[in-house]
Amino acid sequence: FNTRIPLDARVVGWWREEGGKGVSFASDAHLPDAVGNGFKEAAEVARAAGFRPGADLFDFWVRD
Repeated sequence: FNTRIPLDARVVGWWREEGGKGVSFASDAHLPDAVGNGFKEAAEVARAAGFRPGADLFDFWVRD
């Protein structure tokens, strides 16, 4: 999901419940200083919905 647009945790939870196997994060930054803004919050939403980081830093977050 795009970290520039706050995503409701219910949507990520719904995705998991419906069989979603993973999520990824993207930054829609238009300025260098804004790249990565919101990643911490996105990770918290994904973790709360039952996803965890993949094996590699660049992997999708996967279902618990």
